[in-house]
Amino acid sequence: MVEDIPSAMIAGTRINGVLQSLAIGRPLAAGTRAFLADRGLGSLLQCSDGLVTQAQFAEIARAERDERRERTMIDLASNQDRQAAAATQQVAMWAELEQERLKRESDPRFIANQVSRELRSLFGVDRYVKPPAFKRLMPMLRKLNAGLRITEDDVVWLTTEGRDYATWEIMRVHNRLEADFFISEYTRTKNAWNAVNASGHLRKCDASAEAHALLSEIPANRLVRSKLRSAIFTTHGGALRDLQKFDEALTLGEKAHELTPNNFRPCTLLGAVNIELGRIEAGDAWYRKAERLGARADNIESDLRSVLARMSPDQRKQIVDKLLTLDSVQYAWLRRPADTRSAHSG
Repeated sequence: MVEDIPSAMIAGTRINGVLQSLAIGRPLAAGTRAFLADRGLGSLLQCSDGLVTQAQFAEIARAERDERRERTMIDLASNQDRQAAAATQQVAMWAELEQERLKRESDPRFIANQVSRELRSLFGVDRYVKPPAFKRLMPMLRKLNAGLRITEDDVVWLTTEGRDYATWEIMRVHNRLEADFFISEYTRTKNAWNAVNASGHLRKCDASAEAHALLSEIPANRLVRSKLRSAIFTTHGGALRDLQKFDEALTLGEKAHELTPNNFRPCTLLGAVNIELGRIEAGDAWYRKAERLGARADNIESDLRSVLARMSPDQRKQIVDKLLTLDSVQYAWLRRPADTRSAHSG
């Protein structure tokens, strides 16, 4: 009467071994007797000891089986109750966590932090922002995100104290907004200086083709003054240089220099274009002339770095080696790592 115990019918299990021993009248070891007592199989012990008849054994074993089945049903029900209670508790826990989440996410401070985090991510500010800089930076990002121009003071801050936060995304949006403003001013006033300013910003947000188109459409009768014509030629030459139209850029740079021989800006353009054409000595000469005419050494360095950044590693090494040969002191900075924030110029 052990059919309710699945392992009893499986050869090699302990209970099956007990049944085999009883069948051939083999005495049970002390450990086996303890096992049977622990499992509630007293009928098998009595049968082994010869204390009951076959009929008595069947009756006792049947009662034991029924008791085991009842215990199993009670245990099963109890286990189901525990599982149901655990499931209810888990549902309550998740409901509580959801309430906490909703409460937290409805907190104005949390919302502000989340908006701030998303805004900084949008503008590529993925580093820690110190509290004083945070107060200065976030209003700028909100304005830029709303399509509003930032102030000149903000721009100065981004290029000095806040230069660690002046990401490419921030400067691209800033320059695009400035370009659009000056384009609208040019359309409104027909003043070509606005086109010059617009083109400078267009170049800095990777829109040199737009700058080229804008400057090409300026009527010649608006370019009377030499200073304005020189500025137009220089800016236009810079846009053509960005577009790798080096011969055309060289021609405009030379015209600009003829018009304003004491202005360093055409010289920096001619320095950059000559180096990009592989005329290293000529480029060096133009850069030196630009510095004599008032160009800052760090601006020339930034300009030359931007030239080198466009080149293949082999071409860059060749030019660096040549410049160091020409003047190892003047170009000693070429041995230092490049500043990844080099801006367009020339």
